[in-house]
Amino acid sequence: MTHAFVFRFTTLAAVALLLAACAGVPTGNPGGTPDAGTGARSDPVSEFEARQRDQAVALERQGQWGEAVQAWEVLATLRPAQYRERLADARHRADLLATERLQRGRAELKKGDLDSAEQSFLGVLALQPEQAEAADGLRGIERARNKRDYLGQPSRLTLTRKPGARIAPSEQSIELEHAVMLAGQGEYDEAIGMLQKRVDASPRDAAARRALADTLLKKAQALQASDPKAAREALQRCLKLEPKNAAALALLKKVPV
Repeated sequence: MTHAFVFRFTTLAAVALLLAACAGVPTGNPGGTPDAGTGARSDPVSEFEARQRDQAVALERQGQWGEAVQAWEVLATLRPAQYRERLADARHRADLLATERLQRGRAELKKGDLDSAEQSFLGVLALQPEQAEAADGLRGIERARNKRDYLGQPSRLTLTRKPGARIAPSEQSIELEHAVMLAGQGEYDEAIGMLQKRVDASPRDAAARRALADTLLKKAQALQASDPKAAREALQRCLKLEPKNAAALALLKKVPV
């Protein structure tokens, strides 16, 4: 659930509480009669409505259609018949703008312009907080950045290390963190490749072996339904590292041959 969705839900709930409270509290003008001096109603709901309507109109003029939709939603909660059409119009304009930004984000992502695509997808979510493709696009951009920044790139310590020199514990920790991060994002093959190199270079590296076995198991769990053959291969590699891995043994029995 996005922050914008939570904010919208909370705002509407607050309006409902305001209405309930005002319904039980008498105003200084019983019966809602106008004030003698101003000729305007002085109840809190009318004052809130006027401020909210001014804000909604101002947001529309500024082209901030996502925020305008939220403002009209509050007003439509107060008086559905009066503000239904304004809310529908704001939603329509927000949808058109979101579609335009989504198409632009797709094109930017295809060209590899991650920064521009990120801004376009964020713009979509500002208008449509629950837009799944934009959210998936942002997650894909983060994965692509992680690959670009970490995968296959020798660290500064690696570049300056003398041939045959022992790998420092701090560098080992960083490499393991990168691999675990990739696995957590579903990039199992990349993580497995990194960890396998570590194990090949240092067969007694217990931490790398455990991380590799765990990543192979996660890959098998993810593929057991869609690609049983690949899942079994991952489990077999896992069991070569940890022959007594109970989770791998149990899953191997379930995966069809």
